[in-house]
Amino acid sequence: MNVSLPLGCCATTGVSFPLSIGSGREIVADTGRLVDFGVARQHLEFNTTSTTAAKLGEEVAFGVQLTDSYGNPIEGVAVTISCHPAGLDFGEVESQTDANGQVTFSALAMAASDYSIIVETLSGANATWTLSVHGPESEKIHLDSKTIAGFAAGMIVAVGVAATVGYMLGKRRRKKPPA
Repeated sequence: MNVSLPLGCCATTGVSFPLSIGSGREIVADTGRLVDFGVARQHLEFNTTSTTAAKLGEEVAFGVQLTDSYGNPIEGVAVTISCHPAGLDFGEVESQTDANGQVTFSALAMAASDYSIIVETLSGANATWTLSVHGPESEKIHLDSKTIAGFAAGMIVAVGVAATVGYMLGKRRRKKPPA
């Protein structure tokens, strides 16, 4: 809970002053830290543990943190997530930051593409992350010179066997002319 309370008396001057310092800036009573709640002073960024590459059909996770201009986490702020182009299925598209100013989103990669993942708050703080989704490796066909040579040799053998069998069958069916 953020509360502005009187500081009391300054030891040097003997003048009392409040903890509230100005528009959007307060000292949090339970921690004594200066926190900036101003709209333009929020900073939203992706955690380095966020996923950068995924396979088609894989679930991916994105972690973000919201801080003030002093680096202090901001709790209880709604953060939304979206992507461009469409193709990720997000479980939840909005979530509140926790006591550490963090929120985690997950998504299912439904289409192979390079995505821009965008997170933002209602106050306008935002961040963008790039995710590359690729199709599974098992669907790719790899052809090299050995594979092609082996295929060609197999076809030659198959044609040769078929021709030999056909000749032998044809030879047995011929009837001898009557004498």
